[in-house]
Amino acid sequence: MSDEANMEPRKALFILAITKDIMLDSAICDLIDNSINAAKKLSKFKSLKGYRVDLYIGQKNNDKYDFVIKDNCGGIKREDAKNRAFTLGNDFIDNKLGFGIGMKRAIFKLADEFLLESYTLDDKFKIQMDVNKWAKKPRWKTPIKENNSKESLEPGVVISISKLNNKIEAELLSKEFERRLINTIKINFEFILEAGFEIYFNEKKIEYNSNLFAKNLLDDRSYTINENEVKLKIEYNSKRSSEFYGWNYVINGRNIIHGDKSILSNWQKTIRDDKYSYEKFIGFVFINGDNVSELPLNTSKDGIDANSSMYRIIQKHMMSAIDKTKEYFKDS
Repeated sequence: MSDEANMEPRKALFILAITKDIMLDSAICDLIDNSINAAKKLSKFKSLKGYRVDLYIGQKNNDKYDFVIKDNCGGIKREDAKNRAFTLGNDFIDNKLGFGIGMKRAIFKLADEFLLESYTLDDKFKIQMDVNKWAKKPRWKTPIKENNSKESLEPGVVISISKLNNKIEAELLSKEFERRLINTIKINFEFILEAGFEIYFNEKKIEYNSNLFAKNLLDDRSYTINENEVKLKIEYNSKRSSEFYGWNYVINGRNIIHGDKSILSNWQKTIRDDKYSYEKFIGFVFINGDNVSELPLNTSKDGIDANSSMYRIIQKHMMSAIDKTKEYFKDS
């Protein structure tokens, strides 16, 4: 019998690896994104009206939780909870909407102790975890408990954090972070909010600006790249603020990057001709695809994979679109 080298992962390192490089607001947006994906599946990718997320930060009304997020997006089926929803990563065979790590990474980023409750039309259960105690145990599984609560909720998921991760507690509960998070949600989910999905922060609805797009679209065309739908739009005399000047990347409805003027979008090639002024240029790249593993997207959904072969093709179309509209940006 041959010896075997132990290659099992250590939980503490795994948690550190998946949470270290994600920003706090990106982690919370991942939880919101999870709810949106559930709503898309429930609505069969049609209208998102009637679906919502309620986000609470800071104890209110003598509540014992500093962070709560709940939705009405159908809940998690018990069978999915046992075999798929809580696995740390997807195999991309059946689940095509995400990497299968966002919810767990966000919880580990935020919480030392949490309670997750799921309500479906015919079942309800809960998962409670002390993350530090779980990390010291060899088993990766955690019990699914019966939920005997008499509270009647819409089908959905509620995540309540009873003990925040002390590394993020001060930032999460600050007014500065509250303002930043609301602005991030407005930008990241502008097109989801426009589609009818609602997001509430401490009981106040987050509104989007319905009059942002310019009346004069210089370029508005669609492509199919690797079986994924890609749309390019270039605005002229836009009503948008300067933070959108440059290229904006929207993947499956979520604004991943806004106002990029870096090497990512070959911006230096754009502005090298001094006959044209691109100071107020605004371009949008909309990318939609079923299988997120094929899209030029990083796992935290807040950046573009510039090494993706799909993205290299998209870049060529972006440069072509700029070239075809450059007369509108002639420097006067």
